[in-house]
Order: sequence, then structure tokens, then C-alpha cells
Amino acid sequence: MTEIVIGGFVAAACLISAVVLFSGRGVFMVATLNRMDPAEREESYDVPRACKATGVFALVAGIAVLVFIALKYVALTSAPLDAVLPVYTVAMIVAIIASLVWSVSHIEKRCKKEVRGKKKSKKKNAR
Repeated sequence: MTEIVIGGFVAAACLISAVVLFSGRGVFMVATLNRMDPAEREESYDVPRACKATGVFALVAGIAVLVFIALKYVALTSAPLDAVLPVYTVAMIVAIIASLVWSVSHIEKRCKKEVRGKKKSKKKNAR
């Protein structure tokens, strides 16, 4: 029963974080951006887009934990679902890690602004 209470706090924290990030005010929660100087951050990244990408991760994590809590409660009250819980636990961990990897790669690929003066070079065929 302790897992359900702790999971509830974790899910609440994730879902509250997602709301703050979707509002665009959670830049302090984005590890890539919170260490930068504010001027450099605004110049280098699309901050609202990066916050929303991190909000997607927090939302996925919060929902995964809520589903885990529901399955844990059902497993505690009935024996047949004891076999489902370990499989779901692995699936939940994989989903959280996959959404984290997606969030980080999305921030690096889609939320980074092109730095002025440095343009991407295109290779030309020299024939």
C-alpha cells in the first residue's frame, strides 16, 4: 500500500510539472536550459517549444505512474493480475526512458535556433 501512496505523490509531481512546462514558465526544469545565461538561452533555443517538449515527457511519466498505481491496487486486491504487474513495470520503465530520449533529442534537433553568422554548409558536387 505504501507504493500506491508514494506513486500518487510521484504522479502528482509529474502532472503538476507538465502543467507548469506546458504554460511555458518551467524553463528552470529543463536541464539543458537552466544552466545557461538567460540571454544566451533566448538566442540559442526556442524556449517555449523546449518547455513543451519537456512537458510531454512529464505528462507521459505521470500517466505511466498513474496506470502503474491502478494496476498495483488491482494486483493487491486480486491474485490473477500478479503476473501482469512485472510485465507492466518493464513496459512503464521503457516508456519513460523512450519519452526522455525523445524529449532530449527533440530539444537538441528542433528547439535549437541557428546561431547568427554560422550557417549550415551544404556540400556541393565538384564535377
